[in-house]
Amino acid sequence: EHLDYFLINAQNGNINIEYLVWGKNPSIEKDIFEKITTANNLMVNDNCDYSTVDSDSLVIVSSDKKIQLDIPDTNAKISIKEFFGDIDADEPVSDGILHKNVSDWLNEKEYNSIVLPLCFGPILSDYNGLRLAMHIRCTNTINQCKPIYIYSVADISHLVDNEYFDILKTNGVRLINYDNKSILSAMMEQAEAIDLNTVRNELKKVNYKVPQNYIDSHSIANEWAIYRWAKTIGADDDDIEKVISSVETHLYFKYLNTIYPVLPQGQLDKNDLKISTKTTNKPKVLLVDDEAEKGWYEIFCTVINDTNGFYFRHMDDEIKEKTPDEIVKIVHDKIINEDIDIVILDYRLHQSDSFAKKIKDITGYKVLHDIKTNINYGIQVVVLSATNKIWNWEALQKEGADAFIMKDNPENSFEESSTSNSITKFIDAMEKPLQKVFVLETMKWFKLSCDILKTGMTEETKASSFMFLFSVIENIANYIVDDSKPVEEMDDNGDSVYKFKFRTNDNYLLSFNNNIKTEKPLVVKDKKHIPWTPKILNTLDYIGLNGFNESISNLVEKRNDFIHPKSIDKKIIFTEDDIITLHNIVFNGLIKC
Repeated sequence: EHLDYFLINAQNGNINIEYLVWGKNPSIEKDIFEKITTANNLMVNDNCDYSTVDSDSLVIVSSDKKIQLDIPDTNAKISIKEFFGDIDADEPVSDGILHKNVSDWLNEKEYNSIVLPLCFGPILSDYNGLRLAMHIRCTNTINQCKPIYIYSVADISHLVDNEYFDILKTNGVRLINYDNKSILSAMMEQAEAIDLNTVRNELKKVNYKVPQNYIDSHSIANEWAIYRWAKTIGADDDDIEKVISSVETHLYFKYLNTIYPVLPQGQLDKNDLKISTKTTNKPKVLLVDDEAEKGWYEIFCTVINDTNGFYFRHMDDEIKEKTPDEIVKIVHDKIINEDIDIVILDYRLHQSDSFAKKIKDITGYKVLHDIKTNINYGIQVVVLSATNKIWNWEALQKEGADAFIMKDNPENSFEESSTSNSITKFIDAMEKPLQKVFVLETMKWFKLSCDILKTGMTEETKASSFMFLFSVIENIANYIVDDSKPVEEMDDNGDSVYKFKFRTNDNYLLSFNNNIKTEKPLVVKDKKHIPWTPKILNTLDYIGLNGFNESISNLVEKRNDFIHPKSIDKKIIFTEDDIITLHNIVFNGLIKC
């Protein structure tokens, strides 16, 4: 690593051998080295008596013999660990190395205090002791909450720009002088360990931002979300295990997981993941995510297929290395070929999406637009994204998205229940009544009502258009009225009677008297049949046509008289105003649905 700094500076015309010897900050590195060397010499000559230490203490020292703290190992109460031990001292200090050492050392036995160096590793001015202290606080060990003392030759003013400086602001972490007296006092001090809840609250003082060197922001958000969702629902496979290993090793993730852990009370069981589709036909579901195989496939398979038995497919390899327009076409064909009902759609599906300036240039938006415009508006699309920008959701909703579920994002994890809330919201979105067949049927009858009028405004065409429009209203009625789950009650005679509810809320259908709504629930004797007229009247009321004026009542009566004529001599006249009124009813009904 020192050679790299030397070569970089040499290329810029600064040939200085000290870069080869000391690394990126020669003057600072040299100063720290000399101060540590001097401090060690003073400690050796001090002949301090460490035999007086009467409580278990862990002392961590550098493996570099030139700057290694010399503590006598004659007292069994003092455990000395050498960092890096059998690892090359020139190897960069990684989260993986720190995590392994902390996990191993701090689970061996319980200590009263932990003493560690501020400076170790190939670059002393990185002040890795602060980073090590963060790992200790963010790693689940029996010593996670014990007092930490960091022995240092650097003045605190030199540390304020370090990304881990805030750990010194937390309770139970102190910077001490690099001398026998200070180190011995730390081991002898009877400071009490803080509890885990206090650790979590204290770590919130640490302003630890997303590391800039982590692949990219999309990847870090994706791994964090996969980890949280998998832990919450108990999903598991090899890909998820890789993510869990990464999250539980990487300090930034460990820090977040300490502050916002997935606690047992926040986990969901299979009963929580049950999806009530309110239909006898189970939907076909497609997941479209370029990172599905990193864990999202198994997560959604756990919910959709394993728990609910729905048909479930996913796409990721098919859309990798494709252009946004190619992705749209591939997804389009998949939906049609497999007759998909619900699409779970990741918002960002292409690398270019991270740099798009307009939402209409985002690949996920393009796929949504294609589904709603070119395939079937009734196909439900649940959009997943780590973004919390409200204008994105508003644009997606305007384009027809049925739901927007925010994945967990490191910058948005503000409470322990955030993940379970997101998953519950996803379950709710999946329980919306299926619209695909409804849209197909509705548009068929609506198109027929329009096409027949193109041939001319005759009594026959107006009558046909009128009846086609009523077919649309009947489709709307079948969509919003749930006739599959009647509520059985007993009447005054002890006979069974039944009430019915709307699909989209918990309200009962109401009875009508001469086309005027009452406040009494509709009661019928046949659990398999709701009379047509009260069903349509409830539908019109649901749409928002309250108070049923005379013209609408006449329309219902005209339809009934046309279908079930009371007299062959009575002539039913359908007017242009009748057609216009029905068009308005249908328009309002489709908006309401």
